[in-house]
Amino acid sequence: MTSRTRRRLRTGPTIGRLLPAYAAYAVLKRIVPLPQLARMAWKAGRTTRDPVAERRVIVAVTRMRQWFGRDADCLQASLVLYRELSRLGAEPVLAVGFRGRVGGVEGHAWVSVDGETVFQEPQDQPFMAALHFGHGGVVIDQNEARVDWS
Repeated sequence: MTSRTRRRLRTGPTIGRLLPAYAAYAVLKRIVPLPQLARMAWKAGRTTRDPVAERRVIVAVTRMRQWFGRDADCLQASLVLYRELSRLGAEPVLAVGFRGRVGGVEGHAWVSVDGETVFQEPQDQPFMAALHFGHGGVVIDQNEARVDWS
C-alpha cells in the first residue's frame, strides 16, 4: 500500500466525523448570529498539541471544500476547522472580513493558528478583517491576536 493510500485511509474517517458539523453549520450560519456561532463552535480540549491530528483535520476540511464547492462555504468550513483545532488545543483564531467589489461588498472567513492562515484561497485583493474570534469564541482585538489578516 502506498503512503498516499494510507493517508487517504486515515483522512476518510476524519471526514466522516466532520461531515455532520459541516452540514449543520451550512444551516446554522443562516439563522444564528455569528458571535453565537463562534461560541458554539469552540470546543475546549487537549492541553498538549498534536500537529499530526491538526494536519489531518486541515486536510479533511480542505477535501470537503473541494467536494462541496468552495464558493459559498468558507464560513461553515472555517467554523468546522475552528471547532476541531480548538478541540485539539491549537488556539485558533476565526476571522471574518470584507472587501469592496463592483456592485457591492464580498465577505470571507478564514482560520489562523500561530499567526499563520491555515487555508485561504489566493486573493487578488485582500479582505479587511472586521471580526476576530479567539479562545472560547470571544471577540478579540486584532492587535491582541498578532495575526497577519491580509
